[in-house]
Amino acid sequence: MENLNDCCAKIKPCGEAIFISSRIRLARNLSGEIFQTAISDKGRTEIFYRCQSAILKMRKFANGAYCNLEETPPQTSRILLEKNLISSELEQGKGSRGVFISSDAAASVMVNEEDHLRIQVIEGGLCLKALWKKINSIDDSIEKYLPYAFSSRYGYLTACPTNTGTGMRASVMMHLLGLAMSDDMEKITRGLNQLGIVARGSNGEGSDPVGAFYQISNQQTLGFSEQDIIERITNICVKLAEFEQNARQKMLEENPEALFDKIARAWAILESAIMISTSEATECLSALRLASDMGFMPAKSKILIDETLLKIRPAHLSEGKELTPKMRDIKRAAVLKSAIKNLKKPVFGSRKKRA
Repeated sequence: MENLNDCCAKIKPCGEAIFISSRIRLARNLSGEIFQTAISDKGRTEIFYRCQSAILKMRKFANGAYCNLEETPPQTSRILLEKNLISSELEQGKGSRGVFISSDAAASVMVNEEDHLRIQVIEGGLCLKALWKKINSIDDSIEKYLPYAFSSRYGYLTACPTNTGTGMRASVMMHLLGLAMSDDMEKITRGLNQLGIVARGSNGEGSDPVGAFYQISNQQTLGFSEQDIIERITNICVKLAEFEQNARQKMLEENPEALFDKIARAWAILESAIMISTSEATECLSALRLASDMGFMPAKSKILIDETLLKIRPAHLSEGKELTPKMRDIKRAAVLKSAIKNLKKPVFGSRKKRA
């Protein structure tokens, strides 16, 4: 097995514009086994080692990395969470549980989360159709060793009824600061809910969209095919990107001072702050990301900005050390000052439409 740190290091910031990344998760349970909501500690351990034996037979994961969270320091599990390789449910869970990460760090399989298995693939940009081919292949390979709980009437059976059916959650992370600044996101979110689509924060269910980073995903799985879900999410995200482009251009034409002021203030804060929280830093980096998209900073700036968005998160800042919130805020400010030294200050001479 590959070293966990080496495997995680393969995750690179994508530097995409409005579409940051796409992700598909599949919830699966083993046929004839008690679900996680009612299983005993002994049963959970048996499930864990049964899944471990099967997954390690697959070359994609045998050459990757493996983490037993029951034996892993909390700092390491939090880093995995911040890298989106595991969920908060798995990180905060108890008993036998773990994650298997592919050699390219683009796929992971969580064991004993809410369901026996949570299979995940993630890549930069809008690419749900390509991801479905990859995760479907992984899913089929696992099923050769681990028969799934499946109903000919309902589809895949899951611990939470909302996942029953395909067991799929398809999502796209989008940067929608133009719509947020135009106060349109509340109306859009309500409209999406009526369509069975949810817009959450970047940390998933229950999280706020700090920095206008929104995760757009399906709420319904029962009664839909995987292709239906993917096509629906893709079409909605393409339309949202059009709305975002229009909102940016409208600000540029009708209220450029407010746009420039937000970007300039963000730069000034990052350049001079002595202490700064995760949320404030994310808001400022989001503004610079918008500046890069719209041509006020070099386009390649997004790569460093995305990399910095990860570096400033609590576990990445701590690097295995015990830091108080104040110490983290001080260190975060220093990391940000160092990062923007490698960026060119925004210049507002050009008003060309960029996206």
